[in-house]
Amino acid sequence: MKKRGFTLPEILVAVLIIAILVVMAVPQYEKAVEKSRKADVLSTLKKLHESKMRMLDSADMLVYADETFGMENLDFTLPCTNSVSGHRVKCETKDFAFQLRPKLDSSSADKVKNAVCAKRLAGDYKDTVFVYYGEAEQNADDRFVCKGTHCEIYGMTNGGSSVPACS
Repeated sequence: MKKRGFTLPEILVAVLIIAILVVMAVPQYEKAVEKSRKADVLSTLKKLHESKMRMLDSADMLVYADETFGMENLDFTLPCTNSVSGHRVKCETKDFAFQLRPKLDSSSADKVKNAVCAKRLAGDYKDTVFVYYGEAEQNADDRFVCKGTHCEIYGMTNGGSSVPACS
């Protein structure tokens, strides 16, 4: 009577093949996850900007010109994980910190006054910044800009030093 089962070399070959497939698949998986995060953050920035502009269009611009305008004024909400109560212009989620008003420098104040931005909080791509200027103020190619050393990972060109800071 012949015994059933696999021999040790057959099992080792099967494990080796699975290990090779896993090693090849992990980098592709990481790229897919980052591509998904990019799509999510760009969509969220666009929604934040549109909500901000709707609120500013329907309200007295002078009332909201100072530090009284925050996330609580918008008709779009983010699942914030930070514990800031009341007025806030920043909101942290698991992967990104969103901000309604990026820090401006004097040369770009007019360009970014209505911008919104997001900063990557963790992982290999930490501190990469995405800024959305809005469709009305920029042409289609310059609506989104990226600042940091990892912009090419997200398939975006680096905006250089003229991009406002998102803290």
